[in-house]
Amino acid sequence: MDRIPQRAPAFPIADLPGSLPQVNILEVDHAALASAAVKRLGSLNADHLADDAIWRDTFAFTGTLRTFYGPKCILAAWTELAKIHRPANFALIPNTSMI
Repeated sequence: MDRIPQRAPAFPIADLPGSLPQVNILEVDHAALASAAVKRLGSLNADHLADDAIWRDTFAFTGTLRTFYGPKCILAAWTELAKIHRPANFALIPNTSMI
């Protein structure tokens, strides 16, 4: 008899150690913002990140789904993983915010 896989228990969003921005964005040049962010990746520091920043790594560096919360944690993980994987030559897909 086949076993039905168990679902992971639900985890309330309110209990996650981060938050989404509480800002109304009317109109923004997303490609320009993404371009500025990409330029900072080679010399990332805590000043480039919001106090409640969240980085969701989806297999790119960690080989798994991992989430890092806050500038200190994000910067430590980025620094450690960048030494191993040596990311470089980030480029945006033209007219998008996608790298």
